[in-house]
Amino acid sequence: MAADGAERSEQQPRVPAEGDHSVSSLRGAQIDIDPRRAGRIAATVGCALLGVITVIAFAVTAKSSDQISRLKSHGVEVTIVVTTCQGNLGGSGSNGAGYSCTGSYRLDGAEHSAHIAGTSSFYTPGHQLAGIVDPGDPASLSTAASVRATSSSWTDYLVPGILLIVFLTLVATLIVRRRRER
Repeated sequence: MAADGAERSEQQPRVPAEGDHSVSSLRGAQIDIDPRRAGRIAATVGCALLGVITVIAFAVTAKSSDQISRLKSHGVEVTIVVTTCQGNLGGSGSNGAGYSCTGSYRLDGAEHSAHIAGTSSFYTPGHQLAGIVDPGDPASLSTAASVRATSSSWTDYLVPGILLIVFLTLVATLIVRRRRER
């Protein structure tokens, strides 16, 4: 019995034997992980994730480029009446990052409402703007000024292209390392 009246267990904590300094054991439980296999799995998952991001980057760039081209070549001029305009906040929420406005317009006798791309200023409801809309996609609405100032170029594909090069390099590296291990 101990001085405080409680009985102490005679069981002594396990003392690691010499050379037994594994960090993978906790209270006697052992975790048997092959670090090479775990590394290969992590590298494969990371590479697959980079591949998905690369495909998404190419798709977004192609869609944006196509939208700009369609607005420039097939766009119809409309008068946009601003319905709402809200300020956007930056990443920390402490500084302004432009405005997000919606507006209504008439196209082929029908009333439409859409987000107005290319608005960087605040507009009060009822303010009229010159706009361009894709007749095949009435939700593709932009200010006329932003359509004139924007162009699609091969440089839009630089970031997706760099991601593709990094992805292909990682895949080749993984394949070469895998063959060497066999």
